[in-house]
Order: sequence, then structure tokens, then C-alpha cells
Amino acid sequence: MTIEMHPSAKISKLADIEDSVRGSRFVIGEHSAIDSFVKFKPAGGTGDIIIGARSVINSGCVLYSGNGITIGNNVSIAANCT
Repeated sequence: MTIEMHPSAKISKLADIEDSVRGSRFVIGEHSAIDSFVKFKPAGGTGDIIIGARSVINSGCVLYSGNGITIGNNVSIAANCT
């Protein structure tokens, strides 16, 4: 998986981003944050995961990418969402 991260974005060292065997991209916009214990799991398909600017994914979230996920700008996802 290719990770394209804006220099102002932050990913916790405790986040788990699994590699995609199909080559999906992971794009994180400016001033976005991925908290501890967030899991991104590629689950079939070839879609990219794109997170817009100033978005936050809080602790304990699990996201299965399937055919891709696009999260817009200024989005906050509450803790423990799947």
C-alpha cells in the first residue's frame, strides 16, 4: 500500500494500517489525524482510502476498504465506529 500523507497530518504509532495486496493508495489530507487503535483493513477490491483535510478518526475505529473509502474535509468519526 502506498501512503501519501500531508506533512501536517498525524497517524498514531498505535494505528494499524494493513498493506493492500492489490496496490490501493492511502491518502491523508492536511491537518488530519488518525488516533490510536484505528484499523484500516483492505477487504477485496482495488479502491483507495482518501481522507480529506482537517478530518479526525478517533480511537478504536475499524474501516474495511473494499472498493474504496472517501472521507471528506472537516469530518470527525467518533470512537469505536466500524
